[in-house]
Amino acid sequence: MTTSLNNLTERLHARLRVGGNQPPEAIPDDAAVELRARLERDYAKLFDQAADLLVGFTQIAEEIDADTAQRITDFIAQQINAWTRDVKTAHAAEKRVFSDLGKVCDDVFLRKIDALTKEVSLVHARFTAYQIAERDRIRAEQEARRREAEEAHRKADEDAARLRAEAAKLAPTNREAAKNVIAQVEEAERRAAVANQVINAPDEKGHIRGDYGSMAYLKETYSFEVENFALVPLKFMLPNEKMIKAAIRSGVREIRGLRIFRTETSVFKR
Repeated sequence: MTTSLNNLTERLHARLRVGGNQPPEAIPDDAAVELRARLERDYAKLFDQAADLLVGFTQIAEEIDADTAQRITDFIAQQINAWTRDVKTAHAAEKRVFSDLGKVCDDVFLRKIDALTKEVSLVHARFTAYQIAERDRIRAEQEARRREAEEAHRKADEDAARLRAEAAKLAPTNREAAKNVIAQVEEAERRAAVANQVINAPDEKGHIRGDYGSMAYLKETYSFEVENFALVPLKFMLPNEKMIKAAIRSGVREIRGLRIFRTETSVFKR
């Protein structure tokens, strides 16, 4: 491993050991360039072989006869598969140091997250129960106010109608008295408007607000549980692909509603 990569790895290890407050450090561009250059250099022989193998494919005849089939078998089983295995082994070895560091990061950070998440989930269940109960309590009070407002609205409408009729009778003979009654009509209409605001107020959502601008609200989601499989429409039923494949591997060749068919493909073995 080159100096830049060694330094980067050491800094990553030091960061994990110290647990400092520094922000995450990006991989330097020169480290990435050096890594690519070293891999290209150290595995040049393997990569040159890949170029030669690609040329080999251009030499395979379009029409395959017995002799060509033998040569293809040797070519893929002996050369292609062996090269692929060697490259995968090298790739895993080179990547292991970074994977190991990633596992350390996961262990350090995710364990902390998991511990807090567990406690949050316990509080969350209790909090949700409280919030639902509080929302329902406030809605019950709101519904009681609505019923009172509906009664007040009905009475205000009746009063306004009665007073309008009274004002109409007084107007021809006693305009001053009629004017006073009209003022009572307007007061009844005002009471009806106030009651209407209570009746049409939006339902209480159960929001809880913190002292620093945060808010908790109830979110509705829908899930399901199966009560009777026989009644579930077919369009909502999915075949258990894993179980079906396991059954076929065990020798099952007939399953009602399925067509089990055979396919064949060449496998090259060294």
